[in-house]
Amino acid sequence: MRPDPNHIIKPDLHRYSRVVSALSVICIAAMLFSASSRASAGQDETASLPGMEALEGLGTLVGEWSMSGLAGNGPEENSAGRMFQARQSIQWIEPGRSLGVVWSVMLEDGSVITSGRGRINWDDIAGAVVNTYRGEEDGRPFTGSATLIAASDGVFDWRGHETSGTSESVNFEVTYAFPNNDLCTVDFIPTCVDGDVVLDPARFSWKRVNPFHEAMPFAPDLVGEWVLRSGGSDFIPDDSRMAVRPGQGGRSLSFVAVGPGENGDFIATEILWLDDSTGDLGIRLISSNGSVSFGAPTVERRNGRLALRVAWGVDVESDPLDDQSETASSVSWLTVDEDRINVAFFLLDAEGRDVADDSRPSMIWERSRD
Repeated sequence: MRPDPNHIIKPDLHRYSRVVSALSVICIAAMLFSASSRASAGQDETASLPGMEALEGLGTLVGEWSMSGLAGNGPEENSAGRMFQARQSIQWIEPGRSLGVVWSVMLEDGSVITSGRGRINWDDIAGAVVNTYRGEEDGRPFTGSATLIAASDGVFDWRGHETSGTSESVNFEVTYAFPNNDLCTVDFIPTCVDGDVVLDPARFSWKRVNPFHEAMPFAPDLVGEWVLRSGGSDFIPDDSRMAVRPGQGGRSLSFVAVGPGENGDFIATEILWLDDSTGDLGIRLISSNGSVSFGAPTVERRNGRLALRVAWGVDVESDPLDDQSETASSVSWLTVDEDRINVAFFLLDAEGRDVADDSRPSMIWERSRD
């Protein structure tokens, strides 16, 4: 029987006692590591299993994924009642034939609860897509295997078995689907449990890691319509409006400012992005007079709050300089607090330190309710 699709069960380390626990069996299963050894199915069953083409569909998994939750509330677990963050990285070993998987589950203090690696591949002998995995939880080893038994319309069903170092084991089925390219939902169903283990059906949601959001954690908070309430200038007067939109796949942000009024003139546009080749943020501003400004953005803490610091330089005829901070003439700090954006301005002294620019008051933007 399938679990209620609307019932989300959080991993609980205390309930899943001994070695076969939520963060070994369920996290591994949920991470799509519910893998396989050579199938024990008969010849007729093997003939009906998904073929090698199913591995192409599994290519959707390639990338980085994350999930967070509560690590249980029982007194027997050191991690009980603490939040955990699970990460997995999946990459092609041999395109179309073999995927490598590495995962870890960490508490907020950085301590590792469980980790391991697996391999999803086509097994010529079994005639099936299989995966084997092994890992360690709190110093105790576990191994698992499973077989892909069905694949249709982006939905994949696995049947597997996991064994601990103390011979406790569980048979399970896992179904996962992709509502979109950045979300994977996983249903875990234990079918047979040996030893002192309690397992219930569970559902998990994994999100694809967005490198831009990792570099700029409050980027989603900036999306929307904004009105400049104070701190305006001849360039951007008070009551100007700004629209902030995410780029394709949420991998960048665009800022478009127009003058006051329903048909305000275009003032400027900015784009903030992450350079995949360097892992650094970049920013560019184009104003209505055609001038182009490049900046060196970094996310830092200011007054106890995450902020976007941009060291601005101007280069209108060539690519941005390699190190804008060396030639920057001014600095801006942007912070967001729910429905309010504060942009403060600074100059750089001879030693490269931020010095308040008394000639420019902070710009205060408020989220538009229109």
